[in-house]
Amino acid sequence: MQRWQLSQKELARYGVVQNTIEGHLNVDLAAEELCLSRRQVFRLKRKLEEKGIE
Repeated sequence: MQRWQLSQKELARYGVVQNTIEGHLNVDLAAEELCLSRRQVFRLKRKLEEKGIE
């Protein structure tokens, strides 16, 4: 098993996207919080669901 070291920014991004996946946060609010487009949040969400943290 490999260990990954994430930056504070990556950890924050992971937390917001994970909250979106769990239904605690909608995509619009996640996009606003991360200063990203809705489309980019959907991409991050899909990537996290498919591959987990990389």
